[in-house]
Amino acid sequence: MTNKLDDNWETFWKDIVTNKDGSINLRAVKDELFDYSSLMHEASIVYDTVTRGRVSKPNTTSGAIIGEYYADINENYTNKDDIRELIQNLTEELGL
Repeated sequence: MTNKLDDNWETFWKDIVTNKDGSINLRAVKDELFDYSSLMHEASIVYDTVTRGRVSKPNTTSGAIIGEYYADINENYTNKDDIRELIQNLTEELGL
């Protein structure tokens, strides 16, 4: 049985970060790590905003973020006008 790391390497990363001869393409690794760190930074900002400061760690599971989001709605927004205001505020904060 193969493990998840090996499966992930073979099915996703190998073609992205290796040369045709199988050696590591350091430039490609650097590019991917830069993109990943940028994504983690941006995700933490979105998580912090959506959860009103309760969650900001970029490796938090999507279920935890969604749970916090809906808990906030259920706790603080009980009618359609409140929900519309929440959506408008989030849209403005995220610059959408």
